Amino acid sequence: MRQLQTDRGFTLVEILVTLVILGLSASLVAPAVVSWLDARTASATRNELISAIAMLPLQTERLGYKRVITDPTELKLSGNNASSINIIKPIEINANGFCNGGEISLLLASRSYIYKIEAPHCEVRLVNN
Repeated sequence: MRQLQTDRGFTLVEILVTLVILGLSASLVAPAVVSWLDARTASATRNELISAIAMLPLQTERLGYKRVITDPTELKLSGNNASSINIIKPIEINANGFCNGGEISLLLASRSYIYKIEAPHCEVRLVNN
């Protein structure tokens, strides 16, 4: 008696259906992933900015003289983050480490955030969103 031979593998229709399903899934997921990555980058930039401003009173007290921050590069942020920062009102820190305040704007993903730096410890507060 002869044994039946079965063909192994996938048919062209099965492969095409699978590729169409994968393409549709990717088209639904890709925009969400891109917006999630943008949100993570914006969050990291905001956190880095807030940390840099929080360190200003300690650095100024160690230096022993009054500092007035008028240039975003003085905050020493990594990468190109300083290019998205505009100092509206200079950040003033006395020699004893007390902050007189200031105001900055941050441009992230075509959205502008304005932060107020409050005395006496250079606390950062979001003014508008």
